[in-house]
Amino acid sequence: MKKLLCALIALILCSCAFAEDAQQEEPVAAPDFVMQTMEGQEISFSELTGQPLLLNIWATWCPPCRNELPYFQQAFEKYGEQITFAMVSVDSGEDAKTEVEEYLKENAFTFPVYLDTESNSLMTYGIGSIPVTVLVDAEGNIIAGQVGMLDEELVGLCMAILLGEA
Repeated sequence: MKKLLCALIALILCSCAFAEDAQQEEPVAAPDFVMQTMEGQEISFSELTGQPLLLNIWATWCPPCRNELPYFQQAFEKYGEQITFAMVSVDSGEDAKTEVEEYLKENAFTFPVYLDTESNSLMTYGIGSIPVTVLVDAEGNIIAGQVGMLDEELVGLCMAILLGEA
């Protein structure tokens, strides 16, 4: 278990630019966690696998998160049929859902958003800061990850990696 956790943390800390090296390692399954749809239904992360998947963990109060979300919206509009987007908000508090809904509406974001008000995703992945982006292949294995904000170029590179073009 400790070996798996160390391997997982190492993979998550890799940047998207080093995804080719990460692919040569033995596959590590993306850990499962529970979150909620915006409609309030409980869902497991593993239910979203089956095609390449981009997991992004963010919050409305996080400036770097807010800065990268428009790039993910552009990517979703272009690749949303080929890649599953799981944009997981870790906003908490009794008004979290309302705050997220308002933020999404104000910015015309249409990518799929899930709520993780108990920070299950952060605890499961051993992450202490956001934003976090994790690339997962169609079989549910981690390809690469990045702790910190992605710019437009890196989001594009992530799309290419998920589509097997990089």
